[in-house]
Amino acid sequence: MSMHEIEDLVEATIRTIDILDIPSHEKRQLIANCYRLQAYFDTSYTHFRLMDILLKNDYMQTFRIHNFPLAKQYPEYYQSLQDKDFEYIYESPESDQDDEEQFNDNEVIAVWDRDSDFIYVEFGTPYYALHSEAVVYDKALEAAKKIILLIH
Repeated sequence: MSMHEIEDLVEATIRTIDILDIPSHEKRQLIANCYRLQAYFDTSYTHFRLMDILLKNDYMQTFRIHNFPLAKQYPEYYQSLQDKDFEYIYESPESDQDDEEQFNDNEVIAVWDRDSDFIYVEFGTPYYALHSEAVVYDKALEAAKKIILLIH
């Protein structure tokens, strides 16, 4: 069962980060740290709750299916996305699910959302290309202290 209290805490924190008077590149780093913390818990994919904020701060990048870098390499798979509501997109969509080593190396690189008709790529992932900065992950307590001090 999803830990809604963690999801709600991260959502409220990101909403607060968005209204801080700091540059977007600093907001992206703080948001990345929030989602990293959330990933340690049993939580759902909650990015769509805040997609307007994530897009405004260039935390998420959008692609149309035909413009996604891997669409030409896996044309049938990417065209099949249009029949799905939501889909996690893996580096190798045709990998052998029975080969445990290959499956474990096959990272989620994006998500598909039919309602918006976009593929979404998160800051710090391989196909994100809006900014060249690297994600800097802080220890959880350090990230929390940064956010609290900025809010205070």
